[in-house]
Amino acid sequence: MTAPAAAIGRGVQQPPIRRRVFAGAATAVAAPPDLTIKVMGLAAVLGIWRLQEVVPGAAPLKLPMLSLIFGVLLFFSSRPVSALSNVLKHRAIQFVVGILVLAILSGPFALVRGYSLIFVLLDLTPSLLLCVFAAAAIRSESDARWLLAAITVGGVIFCLYSRFNSHTDRSGRPTGIIFYDANDLALLASTTAALALGLAHTALTQRARMIWLGSAGVLLVSVLWTVSRGAFLALSATAIYLLLSPVMPAAKRTLVLVLGFVGLLAVGGQSYIGQMKTMLAPEDDYNFSGDSPNGRGEIWKRGMQYVRERPILGAGARNYTAAENRSEYAKQQLQANKGFKLSRAHNSYLEIAVELGIPGFLLFSLALLESLRRLHLRSRLGGGPMDNSKRMAAYMAAGFSGFIVGAFFLSAEYFALVYAIIGIAAALTTLKTGSSPRPSPPSPAGVRGFRGRRAIAAFPSAARTAAR
Repeated sequence: MTAPAAAIGRGVQQPPIRRRVFAGAATAVAAPPDLTIKVMGLAAVLGIWRLQEVVPGAAPLKLPMLSLIFGVLLFFSSRPVSALSNVLKHRAIQFVVGILVLAILSGPFALVRGYSLIFVLLDLTPSLLLCVFAAAAIRSESDARWLLAAITVGGVIFCLYSRFNSHTDRSGRPTGIIFYDANDLALLASTTAALALGLAHTALTQRARMIWLGSAGVLLVSVLWTVSRGAFLALSATAIYLLLSPVMPAAKRTLVLVLGFVGLLAVGGQSYIGQMKTMLAPEDDYNFSGDSPNGRGEIWKRGMQYVRERPILGAGARNYTAAENRSEYAKQQLQANKGFKLSRAHNSYLEIAVELGIPGFLLFSLALLESLRRLHLRSRLGGGPMDNSKRMAAYMAAGFSGFIVGAFFLSAEYFALVYAIIGIAAALTTLKTGSSPRPSPPSPAGVRGFRGRRAIAAFPSAARTAAR
């Protein structure tokens, strides 16, 4: 009996068989996600989708904060500190940390200091800490995929709950959605739909592929349900990116995207198509006709004035409505005994410029663009054929492209989803293709003490040697 065969025959405990992560990636083997990753996934789901608010009595428990704290403690007990220092070298993460520093610095100078402090402490800081520590906790593509899957499942649950537990207003749009309004939900769902499609395209089994395709369908139908024009533009940007990306052969991806888009419009019906057509006539839209002070055009003009008044530290985090309330227009309306509707900017880039100054606008924009750039480069890594590791990066980049476009029409600069994806993208784009937290399977000569058929099946090269 040869030495490798004798080694297989000796009875030493067999380590767990590792599973493939992204089919087609070189040496794509990894251990299942550990408790740290699973708790980070729970913190992401609760922080993004606010599912705890549908459970009576759960909201006051601050479950997103508690799960994040638990995840951070697990991180320091299971990961080297160097993992955190390494991720802080990533430019996108540095831009995110810069946003947090600016938000803290602007607090003492905010128009309403208490409101800014509470928002930074209870909302913004947890989202940005999740971004940093989730990125540092990821050891392999398997960890990144698990977090993306958790976020997608949370989105599907949230969309289904919203669909059956909200009502529509006179215009046919949904209202009463937990935490978010219809436009917010539409942008979140369109971004997450790209993740679901990526999970479907890179699934290892037909059953998993069908589950993720069904998840993408729920998310896309939710976008149609909201009748959001901004989300339609976001979906269009996502589709254009995928059309130009070699995630599949050119003829096939063109056919799939065209049929998918036509199918969505067919599901949306004439009312949805009619609402989207209004974008072709902006002069008739109250948002840009100049007839309404609550239209986006007039709001953006006032917002630019607020930026000029406080260009460095801004009005303070979550103080856009305070800036509106103290504007000259508001004073004129009050003096004339007329009502005035306080409004958000409906533009993420303008709103963060008002609240955190021009530096905040630059940091936010650079964080988005750097993440998109790194994902795009990851999807083209090394040239050659497209494998599933590159495909997942391409789908993430597509979803990110859609968010960047949709954020121009919504106040989404503090959404936890975007920072979670920035963190996952930072980790994914710095991993080696097919990276694993464990070494690759040893050569037959190095196998020691594996018993039974599972060991031979796990290491076929050893089995062939033993047979000889």
